[in-house]
Amino acid sequence: EGVVDRSVLLVKSHFPERRGSVRFSADGVVLLVRSPLFALDSLLNMYLTRSHTQRLAESEYESLAGFVSDFCHSEVAVWRLFHQHWLSQAAAGVPMVVIRY
Repeated sequence: EGVVDRSVLLVKSHFPERRGSVRFSADGVVLLVRSPLFALDSLLNMYLTRSHTQRLAESEYESLAGFVSDFCHSEVAVWRLFHQHWLSQAAAGVPMVVIRY
């Protein structure tokens, strides 16, 4: 983790959403695209439980409906801009494989 030189085949990055600690160059991109519905629900749970493995109880979604709505409207814009960035890179000729899951 944290190695971004030519000794590695792939580097995980959230760029441009998060810049990371070290700039690096790449010869191509493997873009993993997750359904925004699943991605937003997962991110919401991570923020509110402070865990990658815990989830809110289904009953809590109703009591947090206003917050969840605001959160989703805000984060879907981030999700859209992230993917627009990478798709524009592909259109500009950057070699890219897109994997949807």
